[in-house]
Amino acid sequence: MILRYFLICVFLTLNCGPQQIRNENNSQVSSSPFSWTLSSGGIDALEFSSYFNDIYRNENSSIKPNRFNYIPPKSLIDHPTLLPLKNLKQVSKMYKKVRIEEIVNESNALQKRLLTEKPDYSLSSETPTFVFINGLASEFVETLPFAELFEIKNSELAEKWATIVEQLRPMDHVFDLTLNAEQNIPLKELVEVRSLVQNNHTLFNFIYLKPIYRSMESIGTIAHSAQIYQRRIDKILPLLGITDNVYLFGHSRGTAIALEMLSNAKDDPAKNPWFNATRGLISLSGVIFGSEMVDSLLHDEKKPTYNQLHAIEVFLDEAHILDGDMGQKAKIFAHNLKLIGDLGLSFGAMSLKGYDPEIMKALTQTTPHQLKELFKVIIGPFLKWNQSPGQFYNENLLKLKIFLQGIYEGLNELSSQSRITWWERHSIPGGDFLYYAIPTSMNPNDLSEDLYHQDTLDFKALKLGYLAFRKDFGFDLNDSQLPMHRTIFWPHVIHQLNMRSPLIKTKTLSVLANHHWGVTMQTVQETRAKTKNPFPRLAFLKALAYKIRADMPTP
Repeated sequence: MILRYFLICVFLTLNCGPQQIRNENNSQVSSSPFSWTLSSGGIDALEFSSYFNDIYRNENSSIKPNRFNYIPPKSLIDHPTLLPLKNLKQVSKMYKKVRIEEIVNESNALQKRLLTEKPDYSLSSETPTFVFINGLASEFVETLPFAELFEIKNSELAEKWATIVEQLRPMDHVFDLTLNAEQNIPLKELVEVRSLVQNNHTLFNFIYLKPIYRSMESIGTIAHSAQIYQRRIDKILPLLGITDNVYLFGHSRGTAIALEMLSNAKDDPAKNPWFNATRGLISLSGVIFGSEMVDSLLHDEKKPTYNQLHAIEVFLDEAHILDGDMGQKAKIFAHNLKLIGDLGLSFGAMSLKGYDPEIMKALTQTTPHQLKELFKVIIGPFLKWNQSPGQFYNENLLKLKIFLQGIYEGLNELSSQSRITWWERHSIPGGDFLYYAIPTSMNPNDLSEDLYHQDTLDFKALKLGYLAFRKDFGFDLNDSQLPMHRTIFWPHVIHQLNMRSPLIKTKTLSVLANHHWGVTMQTVQETRAKTKNPFPRLAFLKALAYKIRADMPTP
């Protein structure tokens, strides 16, 4: 139960006056955040929404599609040509004065007024391939992202992949926490592949770089994860015969990994053949500039996670293997036992202090199979230390330290300062390379059962996360773990942080109306009732593919 509370907490963490703006003619316009209309731009968001709404209406008429998808006002996603926003303080200042009601009302008016015609489905004949990278601790979640896509059986690419892995049996090495060592396993266990056919044509290919259970690939340092996925994608694409139109697709921490991969490949393209096939990056509620929530959890002593993270830090520094004579071993064992006890007490205090009774009740209705197994792997052996008081105990102590180090590093690298430092030290591809941003936000005025299913632990926990974020940091636009403005690419901010980084081309496509988990997964903490988040993930993927195909140059 202790570890279970802790991982839920980890998931939760990724939980001035009006500004004068001038247009290109240098004439003063209104100070309202909504002063720029679609006539000035914002066509990309409108185009994506037209695809999303039309596809959803054709597949499901029970809910109005505009409840799932908001068109962001131009002024919230772009910066004026002559007066660019150059730092996050300016961006944050602008976003703090925006209320969710304004976004919803503005979006509804635009959709009602402008989305009356069918979108253009006669697009480029080229097929995009999405390489999807999931977020923090995703190896401990049994549900696949976009599970609806993987439920489709007639996938040409999946059949091709199945034939390839059966005939060639490609392998890759993976760390296994149980063994505390790397081992070679079939590549087919590390990759999920699908294609989606629409009107007798492949609309898009989808490759999921899957972190498997106990691999430690979804936690730890971003650089470590990036190196692993660079190696695998270089194996996968040639096997599938994919040589062009690849788009890295990151969710949450996955965006930071994708950025690391691109920075590495840009600096050394000869060692990264996949880079020549890559045309862009898609960030879905991605950790681009960090999160104030993570900053608070790391440094605010009033937060229930602060003592728990401090206990982890102390354990990593002070826990030692059993060494020396029996007297010395006894002292080390007693000290380690105290540190483990402190960890347990901090977890327990966090769970009692940090969550309301509704979440505690919902926890009793979940079936965390993998967390129970992980508890056996990491903590269980310590209960039997006396069977072999030397090497056996020491090996399992190292396993626990590796796991906690991974969680600690993974969380720290999502902080604002860590992400700012990353941008200061790294540059990313420019030119025609496209960066798509798709932020998400809950709407406290529309938390109805048909959008979220309120009996789930996912909803109960992330609703509290949303409200806490709004109260503590003043941002209505957040998805419970990240505020909208930290998930958008701000070219001038990036350029100011690192002059070697070019002014990139970026498009913000939508504000998806859901919480941080729901836009990719049916469920994270599955209840015994098997309730699933109803967000139309397959319609979203189709709309995204159509929009990207519309942006692709005609060959």
